[in-house]
Amino acid sequence: MKIESCISKNQKTIKSFDCTSNCPKRRAHNECKYCYVSAARRKGWKPKFVYDYKPYQHEVLRYKKVTIDKLNKAGGIRMFSFGDYMKEHDNDIKMFLDDCETIKLKVKTITKQVSFIDKYHEHKAIAVIHISVDTIGCGVPHDVAKAYRAKYDKVRIRAVILQDSDIIDLSFSDVYTYNHASNVGFHRYGTAERIEKSKEYGILKKTCCLIDMEKGENCTNCRVKCSI
Repeated sequence: MKIESCISKNQKTIKSFDCTSNCPKRRAHNECKYCYVSAARRKGWKPKFVYDYKPYQHEVLRYKKVTIDKLNKAGGIRMFSFGDYMKEHDNDIKMFLDDCETIKLKVKTITKQVSFIDKYHEHKAIAVIHISVDTIGCGVPHDVAKAYRAKYDKVRIRAVILQDSDIIDLSFSDVYTYNHASNVGFHRYGTAERIEKSKEYGILKKTCCLIDMEKGENCTNCRVKCSI
């Protein structure tokens, strides 16, 4: 029986690594109110279905150079797109990172679990780690995010913009990402509006996802590249 891979196709980042799509906050019944993954689940998107664990099986060692080059052009392969870090998966994560280092595949990470940073920041495969913050208490506390950025040179603060005022309130951030999910109770910023607002507030060079995924664009088309 074939075991499903923990590496999935990803419309935006091309590929992403998740040993689980049942993140720690969801398991603690404290899911982010604007959760993109839950919004996608409500639409029935298969990659976002809940799974507790899928092992890493050295998949990246089978990648051809053209795949590695494509992912690196996009800033690297993403960790934690459908879930987040859990220490139970440390064996899988270390194998994955070691394999990425072997084939010179860069890794970019977005997390709300700062314990991941303490454990893996020094790994040579990791190009950048984003700490996610917001203004409604679902992300990493702002003082903690700032402290980690000051301590670790690969850390960037990534702001979730749910309303225009967040751009000002989270002005200490390195990267801004506008809410672009169909979640309930939050404004959904379309591509044109994201560009317009970024120009208005002078953050165009710090804004993630100004690409148009409906036209088939992905992270290779992004100018920010996660502020690596």
